[in-house]
Amino acid sequence: MLRVLVVDDHPAYRAVMRDVVQATPGLELAGEGTSGEEAIEAVKRLAAGVVIMDKRMPGIGGLAACRAITQRDPGVAVILCSVEDHDHDAVNAYGAAAVIRKQDLSPA
Repeated sequence: MLRVLVVDDHPAYRAVMRDVVQATPGLELAGEGTSGEEAIEAVKRLAAGVVIMDKRMPGIGGLAACRAITQRDPGVAVILCSVEDHDHDAVNAYGAAAVIRKQDLSPA
């Protein structure tokens, strides 16, 4: 099982991320967070191998958290979510494994 941490400051989006993880065979929900700071702290503590995280959040936000996580733990894949169109710069400059649109998230 691949342990997944979901991070978003909006409860509704976090719930959708959680539902997607729980509906996907081979994935296990490791935990949830509401900020980039929480994500950085929780990755090690929860032994998450994947982080699905909002790109824009209060505090340091998803981009800076992605960079911190991938620099500290290069084996952790960070998938950034955004309402904006695909952002290749986030993948290249911040170490994200992928960027997906929130509108495309669905447990079905």
